[in-house]
Amino acid sequence: MKSDLGRYCFRGALGAAAAMAGVAILAGCQATTPFGGGATPKSKLVSTYWQATSIAGRSIETGEDKRQPYILLTKANHRFQGFAGCNDIHGQYQRGGKHLRFKSVAQTRMFCRGDMQMESAFTQALKKTRRAQVHDHVLKLSDANGDVLARFHARIKQFKNE
Repeated sequence: MKSDLGRYCFRGALGAAAAMAGVAILAGCQATTPFGGGATPKSKLVSTYWQATSIAGRSIETGEDKRQPYILLTKANHRFQGFAGCNDIHGQYQRGGKHLRFKSVAQTRMFCRGDMQMESAFTQALKKTRRAQVHDHVLKLSDANGDVLARFHARIKQFKNE
């Protein structure tokens, strides 16, 4: 009886150790890209959290204590939401191929100290956008002449029902 129990406990411990080793091996095989996994997926225009890197040719200052401007286009009712640097923004978009237009752009009206010019440039860039180009994890918004209005980089966020 004692030997059966010992064999059972040994098999259980061996199985648990094998499972833990498998998890460790799989974790070690993951790529070190910000997207994780073996192959880095291509970012899509819709359902991707796009963090602004430049607006009107001006780089966005980053910092741990500073909330970064972003946009997120959702499938539901062709809506978008985001943050312009001080105020939240939202509205609708219209898309066809490489063409993209932001419509009904609205924002909260909080007073913020600092650079409100960047926020104004951000909302104007959205209103002037006529084309979008996604290459790897970079989104470029352009006007009707093809001039780049803003650049964004895809960031990892998990969204349900998208």
